[in-house]
Amino acid sequence: MPRKGTTICLHLLRFLLGTFFLIVGLIKVWDLDRFTEDIFNYQLLFPPYDGYAAYLVAWLEVFAGLVVLIGWRGTLGGLLLIGGMLAAFIGALSIAAAKGLNINCGCFGSSDEPTNFPLHIGMNASLLLITGILFVWQLRRGLPSDSEQPDLD
Repeated sequence: MPRKGTTICLHLLRFLLGTFFLIVGLIKVWDLDRFTEDIFNYQLLFPPYDGYAAYLVAWLEVFAGLVVLIGWRGTLGGLLLIGGMLAAFIGALSIAAAKGLNINCGCFGSSDEPTNFPLHIGMNASLLLITGILFVWQLRRGLPSDSEQPDLD
């Protein structure tokens, strides 16, 4: 069983991760047209699929962020969604960097600044690591300890 300080840190990380995804998702929902343009600029999806992806990603971020933030039922599912999105973001950023695209990633809403690909890939990898740690912690919290296992002897 984790120490109280560790548990508090993990709850804080869960709160921060959930809040982060809730806020960035709401920013994208607020300006869905711009986010659709950002997705189109990756040259991976074209109309109308870029619009479908923008709508889906923005609302998935809001939903998953809210589920993780609340920390109630479905937290593991919210963490899985966030982890999957982060892996997809890392892949899309890597492809855009390999293509030499000079684009705004759309990560935090509209901006005229081009994306610093190594920085954003590193940030997403760090968030993916945090998500993985929280997933394992939540998974272990939901499993009974050895002392709670039924004695089959």
